[in-house]
Amino acid sequence: MRNITGHNLIPLICEKIESQWPSGQLDALCLFNDCLHGQLQRSDGDNDINHVLFSDRNPIDIRHISPYLGVIIPTLIQIVSGCL
Repeated sequence: MRNITGHNLIPLICEKIESQWPSGQLDALCLFNDCLHGQLQRSDGDNDINHVLFSDRNPIDIRHISPYLGVIIPTLIQIVSGCL
């Protein structure tokens, strides 16, 4: 089984978070949240993401996230603005 760590996922998350597809943005945000918390949660489409599949409590280091904050933060602002 191939192990993909959080810092390898961040570029893929950023690509998906910039999509115009709301479900894709939500998936990306959930995966980003998993990386930040060092756990993998199951999302089965019923908006219940409280099912932790794996947790090593080893969150991604901020040095792997900071280069991508220029993409992540504006998208978060856009998503929140659309919800208000």
